[in-house]
Amino acid sequence: MHVQATTPFIGGAEAAWRVLMDFPAYADWNPFVVRAQTQDRRNITITVDPEADERMLGLVVRIDKANAPEEVSGALLYGAPFLLGGRYRARLDEASGALIQEVDLTGVLRPLYVSRRFQRLLERGLNAMGAALAQRCKALA
Repeated sequence: MHVQATTPFIGGAEAAWRVLMDFPAYADWNPFVVRAQTQDRRNITITVDPEADERMLGLVVRIDKANAPEEVSGALLYGAPFLLGGRYRARLDEASGALIQEVDLTGVLRPLYVSRRFQRLLERGLNAMGAALAQRCKALA
């Protein structure tokens, strides 16, 4: 299942990348993040809180690509990766002034989550994260 959300960002691409690359501060502005632990630039673990929205999954995102101004991406993990996992990718489209976030779910439990209702829920969550990014950029401007 592939879900994409596009959210306008405020403050320009440079400010947005500054916020996106500051992983330890994610919990300060992202309503779904409990903590972001950074062991080094290649080993960043972001824990998503299912309590922020009881309908969202408690996921862990392991960032494996973090290079502005291209993209931030990583593996999505929910329990064992073969059960439910996937990829998350965020990039800024400077031409349109938008944050584009994409999620691809994989795993044996994926058929349970392939519904239009779940897709809309995931889109709303991505849009909420995009709106939080825009607010953070605005506050730092």
